[in-house]
Amino acid sequence: MLKFISTSNYFVRKYSNIIPNFYLRFSTPSDKDSLSLLLKKGFHDEENLVNLLKLSYEETKPMYDLVLANDFTINNSLCAINEKDEICGALLYKIITKDDRYKHYNNEKEDEIFKEIISKNDKLRRCFEIQYNTSSNPWYLFPDEVKSIWKTVILAVLPEYRKMKVGSYILKEREKLCMKRFPDLYGDVCDCTTIMTAKMSVKEGYTIFNKVPYSSIGLPPASDGSDSVIGTYKLFPNYFKKD
Repeated sequence: MLKFISTSNYFVRKYSNIIPNFYLRFSTPSDKDSLSLLLKKGFHDEENLVNLLKLSYEETKPMYDLVLANDFTINNSLCAINEKDEICGALLYKIITKDDRYKHYNNEKEDEIFKEIISKNDKLRRCFEIQYNTSSNPWYLFPDEVKSIWKTVILAVLPEYRKMKVGSYILKEREKLCMKRFPDLYGDVCDCTTIMTAKMSVKEGYTIFNKVPYSSIGLPPASDGSDSVIGTYKLFPNYFKKD
């Protein structure tokens, strides 16, 4: 049974038989500490590349902090909220843009900090090298008129909520919520580091456009059978409805 609720602040869709008192909303700067904790408890320990590279939380925390410092990310990521009004899952986004209206989200200082962080840690460098090689230039995937797209960065879900299909639910709802949030962002691109997340994306209409094997950075397959970072993308329906 599905239940829909709409308010002035957020769109809510409840799985009344699966997840009681659960809804989605976009993040705000006040969520930074909660999202930081979510990345520690609901992402770091289970992420394939992190585990294969044996990256500690202390090593990766500067990158997590940098992600959450991004102005677009902290104001426009999609959060799953439980009955205690706590974030139990989130889909973190950035924006990729060639549109002058959104160029203020392109932060050169952030890029410099990123390069400095990975220059000091070869494991981090390899982790981001394979993701860069997966989708560094996604524009060829979209029509020339498309100047701005979403970039899915991280899907994180607290362990106790994973069997409740919170991750699947966020991925299912992201398209309609994102289109409503920014009608002129016409698509999304994602680097899937597991077979499961790639399958979840494809199920929601995403197309696989690239695979970069873990072996390219000297890593074996993961315990779940994943052996590549898989690039997926989708041109959203709002593109076909634009003026």
